[in-house]
Amino acid sequence: MSCAWRPSKSIEENHESVLLHNLSSKVLEPTDHSEPVPGLQVWAGWRCNVGTWTELSRSFQLIKRHSSEEHNLSSRRKREECCALSKVSLQKWFARPNKY
Repeated sequence: MSCAWRPSKSIEENHESVLLHNLSSKVLEPTDHSEPVPGLQVWAGWRCNVGTWTELSRSFQLIKRHSSEEHNLSSRRKREECCALSKVSLQKWFARPNKY
């Protein structure tokens, strides 16, 4: 029985990943409240408004968890009192975020 080591990704996949990382690091994100970029789908989402945070998510559960863990706003009442969360429109620049 042979136990040869094999990389988890092929050389081509690794090369593609490096190229995409280089590209993604050069993309400038538009400022908040700018017009949607034509051709990119617009999604309903949420934003954290506490301090200087720029946490965004399409998932209410994830943004709620963020507000609880990062800002100790574990109850709905606490979040509402400080206007911690707001509904926003979002666009995704890459199909696989945070994987480059």
